Amino acid sequence: MRPFECFESSTEEKNIIILESFFGTQFSDSPKAIYEYLKRTHPEYKLYWNVNRKNVDYFKTHGIPYVVRFGYKGILKQAQAKYWFTNTRRPFRWAKPRDAKLIQTWHGTPLKTIGTDVQNVTMPGVTQRSYHKQVIRDSARWDYLVAPNEYSYNIMQRAFRKPFTKLISSGYPRNDMLYNYTDSQVSEIKEALEISQDKKVVLYAPTWRDNEYVHVDEYSAKLHLDLDQLLEKLPENTVILIRTHYLIANQLDLSSYGERVLNVSDYEDVTDLYLISNVLITDYSSVMFDFANLKRPILFFAYDLDEYAGDIRGFYIDYQKTVPGPIVKTNEELIPVLKDMLNSPDKYVHTSTYSAFLDKFASWENGNSTQTLVEYVLRDEQYEVSEKRTDLQKITIKDGTQLWSAIPETKQAKFISNYNYKLADSYSTKMQAKLRDPIRKNEVGNTWIEIENKTDFGKNAWIRMEDVESKANILD
Repeated sequence: MRPFECFESSTEEKNIIILESFFGTQFSDSPKAIYEYLKRTHPEYKLYWNVNRKNVDYFKTHGIPYVVRFGYKGILKQAQAKYWFTNTRRPFRWAKPRDAKLIQTWHGTPLKTIGTDVQNVTMPGVTQRSYHKQVIRDSARWDYLVAPNEYSYNIMQRAFRKPFTKLISSGYPRNDMLYNYTDSQVSEIKEALEISQDKKVVLYAPTWRDNEYVHVDEYSAKLHLDLDQLLEKLPENTVILIRTHYLIANQLDLSSYGERVLNVSDYEDVTDLYLISNVLITDYSSVMFDFANLKRPILFFAYDLDEYAGDIRGFYIDYQKTVPGPIVKTNEELIPVLKDMLNSPDKYVHTSTYSAFLDKFASWENGNSTQTLVEYVLRDEQYEVSEKRTDLQKITIKDGTQLWSAIPETKQAKFISNYNYKLADSYSTKMQAKLRDPIRKNEVGNTWIEIENKTDFGKNAWIRMEDVESKANILD
């Protein structure tokens, strides 16, 4: 028996919400934004963070309620929870309690392939087939999956094998702060990091490389940014922040650079670092999609672009045509561009490429994503059905077509049977329909048509438009 199974069908108390960020290591990301909103607006719920034992100090110091991940009390609280909010995959030894809802906020707009779209798996001890099986097994437990933009919505639906009705098109809760922050909050963050208010800040946040591993689930940090050159040529009032990916195992020793270079890899929430940064340097990390909401310069240090895009993980987009800033491959190229960005930021933001990037990846962000998401979940909102009458008349349908009592993925839908073709069969229909996203109000997924035949099925049935044998007989 798995350690969680004995609690699967517990208990009386169902006003508990559990939140977890990056495998129980941080108070950060979208779960943090959700927690703060719930605490402020829904006092009827008891909120607990699921935290690794070695990471509890931050929660103790800041008075944030928590349970120890995999501890007995933690297991009991999890069994009592009505809702779970997490931004990463869950361990398979965890069994979701009956009637609980798991909301997967995920942790970034995908530039690189994700889920079952990953074809080249370079992680040690993992094959493509086993990786895809793990992804599907885990995502099957998600009651909802949060999408930050339309681009991600379509990718996530396919890559995680989720029905459209399980996707929430709210935008990312973690990015609300990028629209709602105050100058005093920026000052407080700088003060906490002991950065003078007059200093300019450059954030370097590279992604992880699948092929730079120590062993399974631990990856090495290789800093390709030449800090000595940077410090020599940048103004004295410039501070460089280094933020490595959460999967990186080893810690960088930057102590020799003093107060001009800070390792902020262990800082709880990267959103704070965005707010104090004048320029972002990255490569293929999803931080670009979040930071762009601030409309500040982004410099792309893609020293291994050809190798990364082709041999390690493929891209969904044309990287060189899409990213909203200059791409450089050497430190010699990087330094003069960075100096110019610090001196003249507007010319790197007010471009057609930057505007197109925001339209594609940030159009759902408006500072209210947390409220939209939380209320959608708590109110148990559902996708709508958009129906329209047509002039469709006699049709034939393909052998094996699935017949449904209503549009699949709606609550009232039940599978009737597969259709067995008969030469003389024909059916009439005057209705077609699609699912409609209740947040964005746009239609998604397959087009369905209702066929009228009382004899064979005893009632009308719904089929996919593509299962009609002859589309020439169908008038939209």
